[in-house]
Amino acid sequence: MPLVCLVVMSLDVSGALCRGEAPVTGPEPALSADEWAARGRDLVRKGSVFDAIGAYDRAVAVDPARLDIRLAYAGLLKETLFWLRSAAQYGAVLAVEPDNIAALMGYGELL
Repeated sequence: MPLVCLVVMSLDVSGALCRGEAPVTGPEPALSADEWAARGRDLVRKGSVFDAIGAYDRAVAVDPARLDIRLAYAGLLKETLFWLRSAAQYGAVLAVEPDNIAALMGYGELL
């Protein structure tokens, strides 16, 4: 067995990568936007803000029309200094609801 496969097998116990197969991973849970957002809020409370950003990103991907989730996501992105990503979320809300006060204030704080 080539040395590369031995190194990879130490990281991929199944050895799937050495056989040209995809590594064995568990299926991604099919959660609703509300469930992903709840997971994001829980992760923020636990201090895992980067994992929370991922959860909110999935929530928006599951239901892009949920403006309340986009606003929460935009606020988290703004607090963690991801200003461009935050502006994109506020902009998506304002494209649908141009008079949304929370989005206008959040977007204005980024300027």
